Amino acid sequence: WRRGVFPVIHLGLPLQIKAISVSQCEHLVIRVNQKLAGWKQKLLSYAGRICLVKHVLSAIPNYWMMVIWIPKSICHKLDRVCSSFIWGDDREAKGVHLIRWETLCKPKVEGGVGLRHLADVNRANFCFLGVKAITQVSLWTDLVKVKYLAKKSLWHYKISGNESFLWKRVIKCWQLIESQVHWRVHNGSSVKFWRDRWNGVIIANMIAHAHWPLILDTINCSIKEILADQETYVQMFLDSNSILMQLPVLEDSRQDILEWVDCANRPLSRHQFWDVL
Repeated sequence: WRRGVFPVIHLGLPLQIKAISVSQCEHLVIRVNQKLAGWKQKLLSYAGRICLVKHVLSAIPNYWMMVIWIPKSICHKLDRVCSSFIWGDDREAKGVHLIRWETLCKPKVEGGVGLRHLADVNRANFCFLGVKAITQVSLWTDLVKVKYLAKKSLWHYKISGNESFLWKRVIKCWQLIESQVHWRVHNGSSVKFWRDRWNGVIIANMIAHAHWPLILDTINCSIKEILADQETYVQMFLDSNSILMQLPVLEDSRQDILEWVDCANRPLSRHQFWDVL
């Protein structure tokens, strides 16, 4: 084995400890330019160019943005590259931009063509990383849960300054949508009773200040753990009907589901995060 030095290239992506620089992302701009330059604009209709741009953006920049926070200047530069291709810009002359890029990036129902600002794509992907961190089981999610979420919840997470650059970005993106997402409880093993948002509320926000010393020992316990010993941990101070009404009937055979507050049984996806952002 040879001792490596950051940054390194892994699966085509530059990996390093600190934030990626603008100069390191120039390669991404070059690749998109080369991909689009291989097609003759004049032989394609506007609809064909838009389809090609969608394909290129979903294949190259989106792959990077799943795990890398791209600088805003690079996102804007890529947006300009795609806009120029659609309207036929070249070195000799600039094409007539019939519709603003902001309009093209709106959903079709709002008069756009369904393209996306790449900065929004980056934010949506990092929101989804937050979802993965608490819903999936893998080596990196185990690390995140131990290092960052052992004594905290994603809801109302306060950045302490000791987090990695990427995790800080995940939290900042998650904060944009956290009020619109909650757990639907089934077996209760994945949901923190006090700190997570489930059934539309965060129980800790409903506890009187005088009762806080009573819950400190169980502040990070799951719903399943709390309800397994209700006499000790719950009934002594849950005297509010509004809280008691939140207590679920657990279904051991079903996993807890993270979903939108205003749309039950609607699974979370990157496309939905794009719409929200």
